[in-house]
Amino acid sequence: MNLQRMKSTFLSVIGVSKQILRQSGAKFESDVPVYAKTFSTSPPSQPVVEKYFVNRNPRNLEFMGIAWRRVGWKFQYPPRDFYHRVIFERTNRHTTAYIEHCSGKRVITASTRELAIARHLYSNVDLCAAVNIGRVLAQRCQESGITEITCQPSANSERSEKFELFQKALVDGGVELQEPQEVAPDYDPGINYSDEKEVADLHRRQLLVHTLGEKSRTIKTLNIKKKLRGRRRPWPYPTPLEPPSYTYN
Repeated sequence: MNLQRMKSTFLSVIGVSKQILRQSGAKFESDVPVYAKTFSTSPPSQPVVEKYFVNRNPRNLEFMGIAWRRVGWKFQYPPRDFYHRVIFERTNRHTTAYIEHCSGKRVITASTRELAIARHLYSNVDLCAAVNIGRVLAQRCQESGITEITCQPSANSERSEKFELFQKALVDGGVELQEPQEVAPDYDPGINYSDEKEVADLHRRQLLVHTLGEKSRTIKTLNIKKKLRGRRRPWPYPTPLEPPSYTYN
């Protein structure tokens, strides 16, 4: 009890002394608000910008047109030489549109089967539904970073007013119906047989490959014999060749 009385008396004396000092103009650390402690009033320093930027987006090469695209689909329909394509489907009850990747996966979908879309439409199969499906799909494409797609119309889509309005809604939403051209790499002819140095280097490497093959077969035979005799330490195989300066096509 005496300790508690002494503690309360000491705290009351400190409180009275602080009040007297505040009246005289003194300030304490507890008087400073929390936001003034955590945030400084000095201007923020300039952020450090890295010299190199590494983009880990797996679709980055497709956006730049550098990724490999399938070839050999000129006389077949529907072709597969695309990165992303838009598909517009209509049934007796619903209108659906989706973006398909060249791997066959559906990336983005918009349909009147979604309650959030169907509740604002008078009908799920009229012209207004096709326009709004195009708007929603264009907005989702913009949010996903897909701004260039391939449009492959169906057989009777040229006479379809719904498909035309759907395409117009996509274009108005900022989506281009044409993908960038593929950037083809430079053609490397390989070995120039008119150059004597390259032909001589080719013959030298062919001879080395033959020699290493013979050595590998010999060492393999010796290791099998060692294993049969009970020896554990095998003979080391020859080191592989260095890759040539040219490439074979």
